[in-house]
Formats: sequence, C-alpha cells, structure tokens
Amino acid sequence: EAIHVVEVSSKYDRMPDLGVRARLNAKHNGHWGSTSGEKSKFGLGPVEILSVVKQLKEKDLLSHLALLHFHIGSQIPSISLIKEAM
Repeated sequence: EAIHVVEVSSKYDRMPDLGVRARLNAKHNGHWGSTSGEKSKFGLGPVEILSVVKQLKEKDLLSHLALLHFHIGSQIPSISLIKEAM
C-alpha cells in the first residue's frame, strides 16, 4: 500500500509522510488476547516492514517514512506486557 500511495501522490506532485503499523510477537491474556501476537490480522511483520523501507529507499523517499506504530491489544491486564512489547 505504501508504494500505491507513492504512485498516486506523484500524479499530484505531492508526497505525504507515511507510517507503518508493526505486528508484534507480544501476546497478552486479556479479553482480546487471542487477537494479539504474530498472528494478528493488523500490521506488518519485520520482513514486510523491511520491504517497505527498501522500496521507499529505492525511490529516494525514505525521509517520508515518519511513523512506526504498534498496538498490542485492548484490555491489557498488566503494564509489564506493554514494557515487554516496547
């Protein structure tokens, strides 16, 4: 999707800053714990993030990658899980 944004943006002579959402291996046992971890349906894994970085670098647009975001889940029962994810 990042490359699609680059292609569309170039038609309008604009380039927005981009962000990626990382899919972490961190899991928790809270209410939504089954949707956390490496099998989460949201975010990119390490290989996918590196692919985005490589593609942006090849187009000399890496400076537009401005955000790395992650979300390990909702209703997390312990702050230690957040510390582990970070």
